[in-house]
Amino acid sequence: MVYPFLAVFSRGLGVDLIIVSRVLATRALIGMIGPLFASIGDSRGRKLGMILGLGLFTVGTSVVVVWPTFPAFATALILTALGKIIFDPPMQAYMGDRVPYKRRGRVLAVTELGWSLAFIVGIPVMEFLISRRGWMSPFWTLTILGSLALILLNWIIIIKK
Repeated sequence: MVYPFLAVFSRGLGVDLIIVSRVLATRALIGMIGPLFASIGDSRGRKLGMILGLGLFTVGTSVVVVWPTFPAFATALILTALGKIIFDPPMQAYMGDRVPYKRRGRVLAVTELGWSLAFIVGIPVMEFLISRRGWMSPFWTLTILGSLALILLNWIIIIKK
């Protein structure tokens, strides 16, 4: 959600747009070290990898809620990117372990479709929230949704088994 609202976040934080763009570039560099973190699910278990990834995402968004400053925003971008990098491989492996081979491609395609639909649906929702409640409102919303997803994930993979 950051790219379409870069100027909004820049104004809200009182920071030049170029500085915020540099933080985005730094966040992109996280992808280069992604393979180091993506293997957490292999070494520590798929469940822990998913919970850690979603937890980092939620902590990242909540940092801005608690401390609405530029350093918190930069931290949030890095933590949320790291959370996604850690979450995706164990989630796909978890699905691969539980879904019969004949249906596996379709199930994994649906999970990938979720990211693009989150952008297509989420950006207008975030724009609505920003226009009504200000630049921090997406972080509140994503923190709440991330927390609910974390609870649901724990219930699905630990309690329900």
